[in-house]
Amino acid sequence: RDTEGWTWRFDPALRDLAPPEGDARMLERIRVPVDYVHAQRSSIVSAERAAAICAAIPKARAPVTLADANHHLMLDQPLALVETLRRLLT
Repeated sequence: RDTEGWTWRFDPALRDLAPPEGDARMLERIRVPVDYVHAQRSSIVSAERAAAICAAIPKARAPVTLADANHHLMLDQPLALVETLRRLLT
């Protein structure tokens, strides 16, 4: 909480952490179809990282990028996220 109310906080060093060892091996074990929705302006998951995640999952399609969204898609672009999810589910 700050002087103006509640605010989001996170460790800025988070983006510098290497993925956990075995990360790709865990992703390779996912056997269901996956659509990965990526926030275009995420400071946590880069477009390259999102593509690598999808490449490691056998039945994943390319990342779907949500324009003008920061890392918390549901807060930054809630209507665009709902529209994207509807499109993916039909």
